[in-house]
Amino acid sequence: MKIKKTLSVALCVAAVASFSSQAMANPAATPTSSTVAPSTNQVGQKFTLAGVQTNAKTVLIATRTVDLDLDGVKDTLYLIGDKNESPDFSNINLIVVNGKTNKVLNAGIKGFDGLNAKISYVNDFNNDHALDVMITAYSGGNQGSTNARIVTFKNDTPSIILGGDLKVKGERALFRTLEAVDVENDGVNELLGIRILHGEATSVVTGYEKVWFAYKNGEFQVSKSETTKEDPFKQPALGEQTVGQPFALQGVKTTDKTILIRKQVNDVNKDGVEDKIYLIGDKADELGYVSNINLVVVDGKTNTLKDANISGFDGYKPEIQWIGDFNGDKANDVMFTAFSGGNNGTTDAYILSFAGDKVQPLLSVKPVVEGKPAFFNTLEQVDLNKDGVYDLVGTRKVRGDAEAIVLGEEKTTFTFKDGAFKVVGTETIKSDSKPATTPTTTTPTTTTSDFTVGKRFELKGITTTAKTILLAKQQVDVTGNGVADNVLLIGNKDAANGDLVTDINIVVLEGKTKKVINSNIKGFTGYQPKINFVGDFNGDKSKDVMITVYSGGNSGSTNAYVVSFKDSGVKVLLNEYVKVNGKRSLYNTMKASDVDKNGVYEIVATKTIRGEATSVIKGVETSVLAYKNGAFQVKSTTVKKSK
Repeated sequence: MKIKKTLSVALCVAAVASFSSQAMANPAATPTSSTVAPSTNQVGQKFTLAGVQTNAKTVLIATRTVDLDLDGVKDTLYLIGDKNESPDFSNINLIVVNGKTNKVLNAGIKGFDGLNAKISYVNDFNNDHALDVMITAYSGGNQGSTNARIVTFKNDTPSIILGGDLKVKGERALFRTLEAVDVENDGVNELLGIRILHGEATSVVTGYEKVWFAYKNGEFQVSKSETTKEDPFKQPALGEQTVGQPFALQGVKTTDKTILIRKQVNDVNKDGVEDKIYLIGDKADELGYVSNINLVVVDGKTNTLKDANISGFDGYKPEIQWIGDFNGDKANDVMFTAFSGGNNGTTDAYILSFAGDKVQPLLSVKPVVEGKPAFFNTLEQVDLNKDGVYDLVGTRKVRGDAEAIVLGEEKTTFTFKDGAFKVVGTETIKSDSKPATTPTTTTPTTTTSDFTVGKRFELKGITTTAKTILLAKQQVDVTGNGVADNVLLIGNKDAANGDLVTDINIVVLEGKTKKVINSNIKGFTGYQPKINFVGDFNGDKSKDVMITVYSGGNSGSTNAYVVSFKDSGVKVLLNEYVKVNGKRSLYNTMKASDVDKNGVYEIVATKTIRGEATSVIKGVETSVLAYKNGAFQVKSTTVKKSK
């Protein structure tokens, strides 16, 4: 596995229990013939559930709802344990109730004890296109270690894929922190452990070691390690935080769902020293909805805290949108936004000043027009007078009798005056009577720095919607002119559809001419879309782009497009499916590989051979697909039968 040189290392110490030696056997699932009623268990209270053996000390430690098997229905996770003296637990275990069938799945974890047990991550660790659950607990003491168990529940069969100690060079390895990191940004996570290196005396610290573990051949194996003299655990008085991880800071009111959404460094109090800016909120579900969005600033000079204490601010995709002067006091203000969701969703915003002793809100949720809150699809900053003081522009779509008919856009400009944002002008821009056609190439008015993965994507000449986001991007020469181009993977993502992405497409922003090349892919839909590989598949000495998606479900397939952009043209080499004897052939995995070692890549595709019952696996079929005579064809096939 290719490892990126730079990784963001979480500095929040996860609470974790000491490892016990536990065989990595598959525990038996709870009998599936019965179903359970919705649970009324409360965190911290005694836990009971039909089919789960408990005792008088068994309590619910934590719970989450998430679609583990990607079948479109959320499952319920229960982390339970026997409560000793708080926050110590013994016999920590994980229970899942399948949201579609109400079947109870028992992870069957044995001998897992420790402090501050929690559900740390729900990610794919073993590349089986389903989500696995990582739980952690802390052993305590000055030399305490972070330990974990990772369980997969695919096919309603609990299986422990990390059930004991991690090993380095065959020896047991304990780490102060363990976290999940997506090294290759491909949706498959590795484990990153950080431990302190000691001298002959344990009080002597000689350095720190970071070790990455990837799941391979049925176990987590070391994929990379590095040592450093710099202390990764050293924190200022108020601590460091990691984006996407639980947020805790002295003096800030949080819950067990509070995470760090974004962080930036900027001088916002005009003292010449950069301050730490934290955007936080309670993550409600896996669809990206966040409640209780709030902003906290730690003064860079004094290390004192300024909490905006915002309440009731909720929405999708919260973002620190802009840091700049809105009120003309020569100090930078902070603007952050959230989206209400839906096809006609609105953008709400807060703009805060931290220049004085107290946090001053310049804008709270919505601008006011004629005494009433105004709803806008987008809210953006613009320096109209080019004087370094920013104004606010709200844009909303003007619709016809039918919601689907967009007649144009109305832009309202606000400037901050006398303590509030006030309207200075409104402009209506009518839509063309005819829909614009998408040219194959055009010259963009934006640069690649305007495109952020996970954010809304817009580019002149490319037809998009309010739901179009940038899924992935790479810089590589795909046109063959010797200059790196920008390969952009885009698609439509609607919170109502969960993680399903529709209308996936490839756009290339040519590095030499700055032209846009649109592959015009239509109807490509699925989960976990990614730029799978960029390389020469058809032997023309130019690199082609391979993108893949997963169809979802327990027996889901991986579908792919391979597109050539040589000489700024567009040629589709693979259109979603490979055809064998005139019929499409579906594969569980598809990966690029230079099988012949000649610089021209093939696709190595695998599919599971099942019996009359889909749960019965008879083997795995592996096919090598090579591009020949204008199409990908099966070059060779091998079958490995299950034992």
